[in-house]
Amino acid sequence: MKIYGKENIFHKVLLKRSLFIYFYKLQNNNEVKVNPSF
Repeated sequence: MKIYGKENIFHKVLLKRSLFIYFYKLQNNNEVKVNPSF
């Protein structure tokens, strides 16, 4: 499956957003002060 153009950019944005949500939940669960910057 190949992704071109805008769909590729959209996929990268979704990936960064999912990573941000993952670190945010990890921060809340462990009560660790971590500020990921994307």
